[in-house]
Amino acid sequence: MVDTQYEAILRDFGEYFKCKLAPDKLNMCKVRMPDSVDIFLQVDPRVNKLMIVSRIGLLQGGFRNTVLREALKANEYYDISTGAFGLGKKTNHLMLFLLIDIDTLNPDKINAVMPKFISRAKLWAEGLKSGNLPPLEDFETRVDAPSPFGLK
Repeated sequence: MVDTQYEAILRDFGEYFKCKLAPDKLNMCKVRMPDSVDIFLQVDPRVNKLMIVSRIGLLQGGFRNTVLREALKANEYYDISTGAFGLGKKTNHLMLFLLIDIDTLNPDKINAVMPKFISRAKLWAEGLKSGNLPPLEDFETRVDAPSPFGLK
């Protein structure tokens, strides 16, 4: 039997998570993390990328704007390899996204990116639940590159 590229990717992620992974009818795979955030994997064939997504938490009330503002700051502050925050418009959830080129994806890359991605997702999910967002310094992968046009 010849595996599809997605099946091979899910097998590599299954080894990382120490479980068997399979896509659902929408070709998405949900990884249930014990006492943590869930991770969703899906290939976007239009751009040849694997999309890794974590639904961080529901945004409600006045705290919503504060969370979105801080998430945008975090997007600029941290290395993009740890993911980027966005808003799920249909569900009104804060989401953490990471896109990886399928052609460069291998077990070593999975082992390099997933711990940081999961750590960032967990940190923000805990912050949303407690009502105290993590300070930017609480996460270890700061970007030291200058900001565009030298703006601060």
